[in-house]
This record gives sequence, C-alpha cells and structure tokens, in this order.
Amino acid sequence: RGFWVHPLGSAMTMSPLAWLEDKGSDSFWSDQSWLKLGSIDVQDLLGAWADSLGNAVFVSSLDSTKTKLEAVLARPPRQDIHLSMRPVEGGWQCGNAKLDLSYSSRSTLHWVAKDGRVSVWVRIDDQA
Repeated sequence: RGFWVHPLGSAMTMSPLAWLEDKGSDSFWSDQSWLKLGSIDVQDLLGAWADSLGNAVFVSSLDSTKTKLEAVLARPPRQDIHLSMRPVEGGWQCGNAKLDLSYSSRSTLHWVAKDGRVSVWVRIDDQA
C-alpha cells in the first residue's frame, strides 16, 4: 500500500513520465534534441569578451575546422595569458575551467575552475 506498480511490471522499458504523458511512447527521451537548448556552439565563443576578473578576452580559432580555439586574456601592464579552448563531453573547457551551460548564453559565459572559482565573461562585440 502507498506505492504504484507499473502494469507491465519489471518489463517496463520507458520512464514513468513518458508512459503517462505519451501513452506509451518514449519519444521524449529517445529524441534528445531538446538537450541542445542550453548548448554553446563554436561561433558563440568567438569574438571579444570582458571577464569578471578585469581582463579583456579575445577568442579566436587556431585552425580552419574551428575545433582548436584560443582565448587571450589581456590586462596591461601584465603579459597576455593564452589559454587553449576545446570541446569536452558536455560542453567546453578553457584552461582548467569548464563552461557551466546552466548559467551560460550567447552573451554571457560562466566558467568554473576545478577549485570552484568562477569567471564570468560578457560579450562586448555585436557577434551574438
């Protein structure tokens, strides 16, 4: 008493939500195009940004396929910092930080470093 048993028992191969909503169709889970809503494309990263640490950030492609990107952090009189950017499972990595897609958009990027520090980039050009 107090719990629901699926009519198919252990033979159930779909989520309960899909079973209830789609009357047996699991199309919501099999077609995961909705996951791309929060994704950031290569084109979204390229261009000029200002970060929350006072740097001007310039992202450019290092190859014709645009799979190797570089971010240059500039804050005179300090020497420029060059960070490699690359696609990783679930998003992008820049230096030792991973892009937090839950807070990022085409105009604002939230990077979370391995030690928990956050750097926020705001687009300063009109590319978005």
